[in-house]
Amino acid sequence: MPKTLKWATVLLSAVALACIAVLVLNVFAGPADPSEVRSERSESGGSGTAVVAGLITAIVQLVLCTFARAGRGSARVVLTLTAACLGVAMLLAGVAALVEYADQTDWANRVGGEVQWTGAGIISLTLSGLTAIFTVAGLVLLYLPKTNAYFAEVRRLRLGPLPGEAGPSIEA
Repeated sequence: MPKTLKWATVLLSAVALACIAVLVLNVFAGPADPSEVRSERSESGGSGTAVVAGLITAIVQLVLCTFARAGRGSARVVLTLTAACLGVAMLLAGVAALVEYADQTDWANRVGGEVQWTGAGIISLTLSGLTAIFTVAGLVLLYLPKTNAYFAEVRRLRLGPLPGEAGPSIEA
């Protein structure tokens, strides 16, 4: 297995784990005031569904990284799709966090207060930015010529030569 594929799967696994971490942080590091929890739940509607979908997608991505390391071309294609979805979702989550902070800061300035970042908010924002970078790097590494050659060789060993290709040469 080429190093490019190893690094690609490591980076894309890190994206999946970061997504799980951000989802867990958002669920457990929510507001402490019960009235805020009720108002958030009534406003968000399907946030529970989004959390479950994100967790399932992240777990599927981890499994696909394992299959891609084994040389499965179909896993590489589906891994590309899940990585793109998770990468975009994490990037949008980071942008949403920044916009929410700006809105809260604007409101606090009007009423004479101050908004401070929480540790969970800083960690979520940092992980969101890193996942965008790791996703792009992982996807690039997943399609470099050395990685393509590896997938082609595994396919050739599994299915035999493609039509029009010379078979293995047997020398006597």
